[in-house]
Amino acid sequence: MSTRLPPFKSLEAFEAAGRLGSYKAAAAELNVTPSAISHRISALEKALGETFFAPQGRGTTLTQAGRTYLGAVQRMFDQLRTATDRLKHKGVAGPLGVQVFSTILRGWLIPRLPRFTERHPEVELNLMTPQNPFDHPFQVRDLSVEYLRAPMSGVVCDLLCEDRIHAVCSPAYAARHGPFNSPADLAEATLIHTMYRPDEWAFWQEVVRAEHGHQGRNMRVSTRNAAIDAAAAGLGFALVHWPVAEGLLRSGALVAPLDVPVETGHSFYLVSTPERAALPRVAAFREWMLSEFARDAAGQGDAAGEKRRV
Repeated sequence: MSTRLPPFKSLEAFEAAGRLGSYKAAAAELNVTPSAISHRISALEKALGETFFAPQGRGTTLTQAGRTYLGAVQRMFDQLRTATDRLKHKGVAGPLGVQVFSTILRGWLIPRLPRFTERHPEVELNLMTPQNPFDHPFQVRDLSVEYLRAPMSGVVCDLLCEDRIHAVCSPAYAARHGPFNSPADLAEATLIHTMYRPDEWAFWQEVVRAEHGHQGRNMRVSTRNAAIDAAAAGLGFALVHWPVAEGLLRSGALVAPLDVPVETGHSFYLVSTPERAALPRVAAFREWMLSEFARDAAGQGDAAGEKRRV
């Protein structure tokens, strides 16, 4: 005799609470009260003879059993959602959720998107930029660009490019304060730091073996986009990752006078679940995005320079 499944509403409440980390947030998403979420999860735990949540401070946290069961429930929901999607949307048409870092969205993806939308006008794009990786679950997104040391297991993980950081400035800054022929020439330059990666310039200097310490000014900004804008405004040098640097260097908005890109040991990957990756519109976007990165790679000889790595 087959095992009887728990009620759908109990599974729905458990999945939302586990994913969002809060009964209150789950209640808001499902448009019920936190008490209703609590009752549904308690009934689920009683029916299965397991404890899925344990008290932690003023909230709760998933137990080991809860984490294991949550993964299974989410895979089931994703398969059901994908099957429903196939019935509702024929062919390539339908909504497509893409999670991507704001710098890549602004500096790489959006300038190229007209080529995709012209080819597939029936796809309704939903672009999101999380504050932290994996903020948006696959219930919301179909694809995400992730910054990883190695491919993730259990998902479809396409390599977009190996990461390299470039020291860039505006043409006007290079002309006014240069020449910049070696890393030592940046000793008196203004370096623009991002607050969430305050040690990035130290990493760059270590890899390129800068002979002299930095005696110039420092500027600190909160985001990578702000650092790029500051460099483009002629305020100093910023470090920019390759997917974004490629377009900026090609357009002439910024220059890399040292031509010494540094490998970080990370890569950018396009990630999806196997179920979502099989949808025609997801497959179409994957194929297009991989072809765009291949185009960049084919033309990157002049801008890439000599790679350096620890």
